[in-house]
Amino acid sequence: MKKTLLNALAVGLTSMAFVGGLSAQDYPLSDAAKSSRGTDRPIEYLSITGATVNNNPVEFKTIIAGEGSPTQDRVYYDNTVNVLDATKGDQIVVSPKKGFSWMHYYLFIDYNQNKQFEENELVSFSHFQSTEGWVDSKGATVDQGTMPDNMPDFTIPEDALKGETRARFVCQWNSKDPMGASNIASDRGTICDFTINIHEKGEVVVIATEKLPLATVTPEGGKFDEQVEVTINHETDGVTLHYTTDGNNPSKSSPVYSDKLTFTESTTLKVIAIKEGFKPSDVAKFQFVKKFKDAKGYEIWDEKSFPRTDTDRVLQQIVVEGATLDGDAVEFKTIVAGEDATTQSKSVFDNTADVLNVTIGDEIAISPKQNGSWIHYYVYIDYNKNKIFEDDELVSFSHFSATPADNSTFTNSLGESVDPGTVPEKLPIFTIKEGAEEGETRIRVKSDYNNKEAAGNPGPNDRFDQNRSTMCDFTINIHKKSATKKAFAVKYTADEEGGTVTLKKEDGTVVAPDTKVEEGTKLTLEVVAKEGKTIEKVIINGQEVTLTEGKAELTVSEALDIQVTYGEVKKSFVVKYETETENGTVTLKKEDGTVVAPNTEVEEGTKLTLEVAAKEGKTIEKVVVNGKDVTLTDNKAELTVSGALDIQVSYKTTAIAELDAKPVKVYAKSGSIVVEGAKQGVKAFVYNTQGTLVDTILITNSFVQGTKLHTGIYLVKIGANTYKVIL
Repeated sequence: MKKTLLNALAVGLTSMAFVGGLSAQDYPLSDAAKSSRGTDRPIEYLSITGATVNNNPVEFKTIIAGEGSPTQDRVYYDNTVNVLDATKGDQIVVSPKKGFSWMHYYLFIDYNQNKQFEENELVSFSHFQSTEGWVDSKGATVDQGTMPDNMPDFTIPEDALKGETRARFVCQWNSKDPMGASNIASDRGTICDFTINIHEKGEVVVIATEKLPLATVTPEGGKFDEQVEVTINHETDGVTLHYTTDGNNPSKSSPVYSDKLTFTESTTLKVIAIKEGFKPSDVAKFQFVKKFKDAKGYEIWDEKSFPRTDTDRVLQQIVVEGATLDGDAVEFKTIVAGEDATTQSKSVFDNTADVLNVTIGDEIAISPKQNGSWIHYYVYIDYNKNKIFEDDELVSFSHFSATPADNSTFTNSLGESVDPGTVPEKLPIFTIKEGAEEGETRIRVKSDYNNKEAAGNPGPNDRFDQNRSTMCDFTINIHKKSATKKAFAVKYTADEEGGTVTLKKEDGTVVAPDTKVEEGTKLTLEVVAKEGKTIEKVIINGQEVTLTEGKAELTVSEALDIQVTYGEVKKSFVVKYETETENGTVTLKKEDGTVVAPNTEVEEGTKLTLEVAAKEGKTIEKVVVNGKDVTLTDNKAELTVSGALDIQVSYKTTAIAELDAKPVKVYAKSGSIVVEGAKQGVKAFVYNTQGTLVDTILITNSFVQGTKLHTGIYLVKIGANTYKVIL
């Protein structure tokens, strides 16, 4: 039978061992649990339901990384100033608010108040791999890669000791060790201690309902030079202010504030307010960062005090476009983490040995080449050379919002609305300003999250190192605009197999290939094809140019790349045919519908359509082209010119014409017209003297009689012959 907690106490607990073993220290932690960690997998807070006092439900929440926080920089949080009041028999549910994928949860309560978490004080867990597979504390089978919103419920036992004791929430991979497994930091796990005050059933309890507001400080954090004096303030009289400067959350055992604090090094100050009859305030966090300067006096991020928290968000290199010197384009690239780097351990890069030459008025585009997730970019130029990047020396930025909670409010340095989660390939273009002092100065490209401070966001939220940000300084050498006009290179080939190209100025001076010509110069391009060749196409800077009598006029406004292609001159051949004879007509057309006149020349390869039409009474007997019979389809034939064409068409008389030569009798009989001796299939058309068609007789045999007609005179037309009949 399972021993109850009180039975265990009665016989004395001699075992102080748990997974990994425990020391005599109160509520011990492993070394891994005391260390920093990567910033992903944050636990924002714990909320607990099911607790009651005086039969009324109790609301409880204890903040860990922070509500909505995307990062978390350490494993352990001492939240013991937060007290959960509960009653024996309460059925409790713990809900970790997470901002990441899978991990496993464990909850311990020191029911016997011996300042150790023993095996039977593991009251709930979401996952553990047993001999029967993955199960939770209820024995239910679970998927080891799925995180529940709520941990399995548990009941405060009747034999639990009354009063305040400690509860510990642990987020780690498949381990029941309350001190923190050896890999808890590398797995970005979490431990959070809070207080639970256990009451007897029916006990009347007076609990605080009003929560103290956050403490404030003067100054409000940020950067300082040599030292800073800090005053902690609170709007409520009689509060006790506990604080820490080691990164841990303050508790009742933390130092009590009594007088100004002086910081000479970068410090994270955390403060909590406590007063009898009130719930403790949340932890107020303030970051004081001592300004750190490089050897040349420029403020940079203090990488020694605040090293990068992870190796992702890699800035591989920076490419600059739009820079010029003496009219020529300047190519520039400075390597940061490495052209193909996939990890980055440093935050600050001194690339001042790399010099970018620019000219006042240049429109500059900077392309940060990165590997990893999104981040925002900011560019600064120390125009006045005072070793300070001032507000008006922020020359370009990809994202900024004074109200970042609203994604729709982010804009770039051009005032354009931007998506805070998307980084452009090129940062907004900026112009090297008029009046800039000539010579070398410093330019800085900084990646950060929504922060314009040139030396990096000091925090406390989204601190430069926690964002895995980058700062790269290089040198920019600013030149004045040249007093002379720009000159541009002109590239062409003067003499090729297919022809010659000449480029002349207005005074007739020939411009040699691959020389520079001053901006605004007017040039005449002349192209001459050699014998047997023809000019097919002239391309200048990718655009086709039309020549007039072999020439084109140009004005130099950029570098010119002239390309000429030549082709073979095509032969032309005479096409001979008769367009019209007494028997029919012949038409010859090009693909565009142009009619080719007889006895004219047509270029080799031209496609032609031959159309032949016979006149009335005639039919096409044969079409012969250059002595060969050609078959017509719907009286048409397609031809391609490869030599001279001699087109001959012969016709023959139709069946109706043949009919006219035979003896045909047309006469009246019994009130109708009779046709005798006509060829079958022919029609006889009967008209009255007014020219109206009154009957049509289809000849089906040698003797055909038409319909009854009125007495009178009629004309009967059969083929080309007309007969007069009197009824």
